[in-house]
Amino acid sequence: MNKLKKNKETVIVVGIFIVIMFIFCILVSMTVKKQVISVNVGGIEVEIVDGGSGLYVDQYINNRYIYRGNNPKNFVKFNNELWRIVSIDDDGNIQIMRDDVLDDRVFDSKGVRDINSSNPAGSYCEEAYDGCNAWAANENIVGKPKKIMNGSFTGEVTRDSEVLVYLNSEYLNTLPLKNIISYNWNIGGADLYDTMKQLIYTEGSVKWNGKVGLITASDYLKATTSKKCDTIENMGLNYVSCTENNWMYKEGKTWMTVSSHLDSTTYLWYIGDEGYMNGMPANEAHGVRPIIYLSSDVVFNGDGSEEKPYTIS
Repeated sequence: MNKLKKNKETVIVVGIFIVIMFIFCILVSMTVKKQVISVNVGGIEVEIVDGGSGLYVDQYINNRYIYRGNNPKNFVKFNNELWRIVSIDDDGNIQIMRDDVLDDRVFDSKGVRDINSSNPAGSYCEEAYDGCNAWAANENIVGKPKKIMNGSFTGEVTRDSEVLVYLNSEYLNTLPLKNIISYNWNIGGADLYDTMKQLIYTEGSVKWNGKVGLITASDYLKATTSKKCDTIENMGLNYVSCTENNWMYKEGKTWMTVSSHLDSTTYLWYIGDEGYMNGMPANEAHGVRPIIYLSSDVVFNGDGSEEKPYTIS
């Protein structure tokens, strides 16, 4: 009889323990789900999201955060203009892009650096025929390589592109310089069929150090939340859903990226007026959306909305 009583007590104790553990697991699960993961953006804690418009973890580059979706709260008032935050790097530096598009200009005029010139800007540009798609001269590329490579094309570049010179001289002089930093920008080529990992690898295979740049092809693809837009080709095939969920898209505007066509010395990738990416020669005029990096020590006011954009204190 005592043995039976002890067995019943044991069952009750075990049952109570199981119930307690079950409740404990539920509470832990609820606590984990309620944890808010955030990133410091100009002294303001911004929550990381995993759906909709907002700030996301960059799945392809460690300790980097990117804004994605139709209309995230990433507006910055800078130089008395609206800009938008593209990313925050692992050092807290903030990459911003001008929201509006500057007037059309060519990446590189025909006859200045290419085969049509009496004095081509190096062996790489000698292969070009409608402007040269090299962003920078070898001496201004990180590591100062003797030759640059773009797919099967390789050679020396002795002069910067026209758009680089404009952005880092005449245009830069119109900006408040205090918080702008020099940065190592990815300027390598991009292929129509590259996966995101391949794109980032080839874009990062060549780097230029400077203050004003342009977005890469992968920057544009990553800004959408549509899963159908993981390659340049798929962006074109699904451009309606891709652009509906991409804050970078500017309806009716065409503007250039820094990414050259892989295996070409003339063609570059541009964002078309309907949002898909087009390959066009360097001497064809299109809009420009400058990008700069703000130093990590900037302090923002505001909430990042268009009505109350971040402003530098």
